[in-house]
Amino acid sequence: MQVDRTNFELVFPKFLEQLRDCLFVAIDAEYSGLGPPPGCESDVHSLFDSASRRYLKAKACSSYVICQFGIALFRRLRANSNSYEADCYNFYLFPASHEDFARDEPFLWELSSVLFLKEFNFDFDRVFQKGIPFMNQRKAEEFKVYLKNRCAEGLDEQPDEVVMDEKNGAQLLEYYTGFSRVIQALKRARKPMVGHNMYTDLVLTFHRFVNDLPETYEEFKVQAHDAFPIVYDTKAIAQGMKTLMSKRNTEEDLSYLSNTSLCALYKNTSDPPGRNKPIVCLSCDSQCYSEGLREGKNKDMEDLVSTKCHEAGFDACITGAVFTQLVYILWQHELTVKGLPQTCICDDVFNCVLPWANRVNLSRARVPQINLGGKDPASHRPSWICVTGFVKSTVSSKGLHLKSIIRQASKLGSCEGIYISPEKSKALITCSTERASFQIQKFLKQSGYKIHEVPVPNDDTGVVDVPWGKFVVCAAACWTCILLTLWTKT
Repeated sequence: MQVDRTNFELVFPKFLEQLRDCLFVAIDAEYSGLGPPPGCESDVHSLFDSASRRYLKAKACSSYVICQFGIALFRRLRANSNSYEADCYNFYLFPASHEDFARDEPFLWELSSVLFLKEFNFDFDRVFQKGIPFMNQRKAEEFKVYLKNRCAEGLDEQPDEVVMDEKNGAQLLEYYTGFSRVIQALKRARKPMVGHNMYTDLVLTFHRFVNDLPETYEEFKVQAHDAFPIVYDTKAIAQGMKTLMSKRNTEEDLSYLSNTSLCALYKNTSDPPGRNKPIVCLSCDSQCYSEGLREGKNKDMEDLVSTKCHEAGFDACITGAVFTQLVYILWQHELTVKGLPQTCICDDVFNCVLPWANRVNLSRARVPQINLGGKDPASHRPSWICVTGFVKSTVSSKGLHLKSIIRQASKLGSCEGIYISPEKSKALITCSTERASFQIQKFLKQSGYKIHEVPVPNDDTGVVDVPWGKFVVCAAACWTCILLTLWTKT
């Protein structure tokens, strides 16, 4: 269902009823931008990023807005059944302003994001003309003060779009809070919330609809967990399932988990092994996505106009379907390991993914994911490679030619490097995988470099011992050599 300012108030009561009866909520969001805003240094994703460093980078991008928000409410049709129905909503959003309140408040649009959305037929006109307003808690409090002052001056003009029985500030506040009431309803419902590679979704959803982002990463974890107590990230689940099943040596073909992008997961898990397969159908108001769901099982969604790919409501629907399919694949796997019949279905089938509750994927970082409900996992990356010597051909008066080293090493595997001495005579190299690290170390040794491994700290304040002294890995370190970036929805 397409929802904008013209039908939001009519749709909202029905949404609340369906939210009350649903099993879980799948979400997706489209933004006005993703990359580093003007004036921010080294904000691309880096293998050197700790969880706290990545949060600071995300916080620096909070000037972008969510222009479209998708919600899919999944409910089980019958007890002990493998059939589910999804009610899908695609909300068009635009920041709230009233008279001179917030009229001059800036927000950013990134050209690359605009072009990306345009490629998938995004309706910009609907956003600007009919977008639903929204406010977080801080802004709502400021609006209350503004209304109080206006009333004291005897000015209580109302927006033309709203017909009210009584002119008062409470009605104005409710109107301009707008879509934030949907997020408030999700908070009250305490339903499991499912996303895909959802770190940015989570950060911007909190900032735009709940409250301003806190200063520190640890504060954000506490406040985000309080707002959304049960969160599942399908990318984290898929990666975790592959690791778990590989360790058990059950000789299962895990190729369907090799690509964990959203569209690939939907296609590759649509026909899971085992007898019990989830059946996902759409409600009457969500039939606009039915053709895309059907065709996406056999073809690349991004090549199909019918799929409405990268429309937030559709992507939320796909995310929920992927979650359900992953659950049933893992459930069948657990039945096989326990020697139970494959026909077994029970209402607690979703309990099999509890180990991944509140685990949110971090792409290209030191740690694989964050844990909103507890301590973050240790780094999964190979030890850093410390380069302390070099051949003459790589030396100039300015020191080590790190860029040249990385350019050559990158042919062997994904890696990045930073200088760790003022004279640029020493450097750290980090690699994405153990295989890449092995190949790059071999290359460096053969090239005449003196190297040794350094344990990867989990935070930005760890002191690492090296033979020539100590250095502190901190947020102020030289992040200017970061080479690669990643689109977060892959």
